[in-house]
Amino acid sequence: MSPTLRSALAFALAAAAGNAWAEGSVDLIASPATSGAQRLATLASTQARATSAKPAQAKAMGNARYPGTPMANPYRAYPPSCGSDPLPDASGSTGVILSQDLPLYTKDQNGRTTPETVKVTLWRIACSSGNTSTPYNANGQAQNAMTLLRFDRAAANEGRSDVIPTMPLVRIKQGPTGYGDQASLVRVAAEPNTVISETAFDSPIIYSTTYVLENFPFGDDFNHQYNQAFDLLVDPQDTVAGYKTAEFKVPAYAPTQATYPDASAPLFLDGYAAAQWIKGDTGDGLLVQVTEQYGGDGSMTRQLVYDLLVRDLDDNPFWLVGSAAFPVGATEVEVAANYLGKSGQLPAWGKAKFRVQNCNRLEVTFTPNAGLAAPVPTFSGTRVYSRLFSANGMICE
Repeated sequence: MSPTLRSALAFALAAAAGNAWAEGSVDLIASPATSGAQRLATLASTQARATSAKPAQAKAMGNARYPGTPMANPYRAYPPSCGSDPLPDASGSTGVILSQDLPLYTKDQNGRTTPETVKVTLWRIACSSGNTSTPYNANGQAQNAMTLLRFDRAAANEGRSDVIPTMPLVRIKQGPTGYGDQASLVRVAAEPNTVISETAFDSPIIYSTTYVLENFPFGDDFNHQYNQAFDLLVDPQDTVAGYKTAEFKVPAYAPTQATYPDASAPLFLDGYAAAQWIKGDTGDGLLVQVTEQYGGDGSMTRQLVYDLLVRDLDDNPFWLVGSAAFPVGATEVEVAANYLGKSGQLPAWGKAKFRVQNCNRLEVTFTPNAGLAAPVPTFSGTRVYSRLFSANGMICE
């Protein structure tokens, strides 16, 4: 593909995204089998409409003076609690790991140069699966995962900026959506939990990078189900001799203890555990907060704070409270339990160990002290709590 045609494709993709956002009526991007002339004609048509749809005039400001408010992305592709920046740079050795070597369209100071071969790897990481109906799991019965795509340059080329491979087109084939459909375009982002951020076609890949597969917020046709089976085409959009694409046949995500042990492991304790939890059969109400504090050296420590409302032996309200610090990456924390006594006293009651099994299941193991006098209740063992609601902007799944 000539530099001019390649620039036209990059421009047309941007124009198509803008028109799809505004009007939902942009020509389909040409399929890989389309000839260069046909592709150029399609791109020229798209460009013409993008530039002539409205009279040329200075763009005035809009009316929105404030940014958006925190809320769940209706086109999210995985549980928000599954990960944050930075994305992992290793796939591990279990689960479905698909990898191919692929020559990418490559540039130097003079323009196009010999394609650089990189290793393209696709894998999934386990996320919370709490049987919640979501945009990526309509009936809530499927298992949830985050799908990652990584481009690794050879060690000798890592960080080189004099010769730079570029981001290919990434398309999905799933259900009625084929590679030739505009809705097949995958939003490839270097940071998770974004709404419109993407690494655009033809962007430089200077360092080996992991990306997450996301959905464009352009309507239901773009709402792909990455935990289901799909095919993924990684297409450098080159037409020279030896030009090739990489296609991945990705099976449905079906974790077992052997393939994805993290799928059945407790979640890391973090802000997504902060919620109102209930235990319907006993009437317990449990409020959990997760805070963070920074030391003078920049290190960060998290702290779990809880208030548990139960009934004492006289059927009166009884409060257990406590807090404890824990390191980042912990999956459980044991907290001293005290109860609200007379005159603001906090007599010791025992211990409570917290563990989040999934976004909708909190397990707390209670160990009361011996010799507690009535009417203080002395329940023990593990109690399971269900999420009642979450803090604004902290939707777990």
